[in-house]
Amino acid sequence: MYSLLSLGQQLYIHLEGWDGTTGYASYQNFVIGDETSNYQLTLGEFSGNVGK
Repeated sequence: MYSLLSLGQQLYIHLEGWDGTTGYASYQNFVIGDETSNYQLTLGEFSGNVGK
């Protein structure tokens, strides 16, 4: 997992509620650190319509 995500990727999460409503959250520069950082998750700038 670290090898795939150590260079930075975009994380996109699509959500759907039980009532059919939908939303999304997107983070630029999604990175998972190495073992020495305990695989720390770093998220860049947020965009989306959830969590506001």
